[in-house]
Amino acid sequence: YSQRVAPSQKLVVRVHLQEIDLPYLRTVKMEAVDTFIFVGELIRRAAVEGHGVPEGRSVVVPNFVRTEHLARPKTDRARNTLGLVGIVPQRKRLDLAVDLVGRLHREDPSYRLRIKGRRPEEYPWMEKRPDEMAYYREQYERIEQLNQDAGEDIIIFDPQGDDMAEWYQEIGIVLSTSDFESFHLTLADGAASGSDAVSLAWDGADLIYPDSILFADIKTMAGALLDPEAAERRRSDLQSVISSFDERRVFERFSELLFAGAAR
Repeated sequence: YSQRVAPSQKLVVRVHLQEIDLPYLRTVKMEAVDTFIFVGELIRRAAVEGHGVPEGRSVVVPNFVRTEHLARPKTDRARNTLGLVGIVPQRKRLDLAVDLVGRLHREDPSYRLRIKGRRPEEYPWMEKRPDEMAYYREQYERIEQLNQDAGEDIIIFDPQGDDMAEWYQEIGIVLSTSDFESFHLTLADGAASGSDAVSLAWDGADLIYPDSILFADIKTMAGALLDPEAAERRRSDLQSVISSFDERRVFERFSELLFAGAAR
């Protein structure tokens, strides 16, 4: 598109995390692009410094959150139910989520974990990653053992689906255990649904989310989850930032970038 855009046209490019590790940005005719959009500040900086994206034409627009759609009453069992959305690829760190729920369940048997989304064996391309599939098989064995030891399913897999608002009604705490994310929408969606949220402090998380929900490791995260006062602080801090992700505000920003002003 950048090689063919006409003078009367406007070209806006939204860059995703995986494109930072691929060569395509370097093939873009930079002067032909009016605006480059990123969901997080760290990814924007990486594109500017590593791929030559013009800083003056790069902006951060967060992922949008359907705040009104997600704001629904929780079920009785939601309070100590953790939710993890997406476990593929390995950098999502299912192993750490299993560590966390195991640690919490030893302190309070009411804790459990629900995992939403496709499993690795449902992706054909995962067959080409034997080491990664071995990792998942190991986690499945751990989950099976934890469930057996508990005498019930404390880790539950829920299928991929567009029933996210209903699913979040069952979730009291949303979780990010990833090595790295550009935004991790689960944290924002969960907070909008009224859930608590906790995350490992992957690079750039502090540029998007409040420090109170970010943790260096699973041990400190578990300790904070067992502290009711800390949970109230996290909820309050989250609500102060979630409004900026509201779909109406994000769409207004997109409209400004797409339609305001004349084309080149």
